[in-house]
Amino acid sequence: MSAVSISPKTYTYKEFPTSLKAQVIVRIERNAQEAAKSSHKRLADILARGDKIYEMNTGFGKLIQITTGESDQKELQLNLLQSAVQKVSSLE
Repeated sequence: MSAVSISPKTYTYKEFPTSLKAQVIVRIERNAQEAAKSSHKRLADILARGDKIYEMNTGFGKLIQITTGESDQKELQLNLLQSAVQKVSSLE
């Protein structure tokens, strides 16, 4: 089984070929965990203020003026993530 280590650097899908084809062990470096927690806190603070974030709590494209309710935000994010995964998978 292959292993992948996640750090705060920028990755491309080409750097994860094994994760797209087979099981893989993923290790998240401490500084990457801290960066993710920091990013999450900033996003949570912005959302708590009620600010709009494109595709986070709004529609996209022509629907940008529509704000999603808090209960719909998780479903929107899951759908966007699944769509991105399908696009990456189709690149192989």
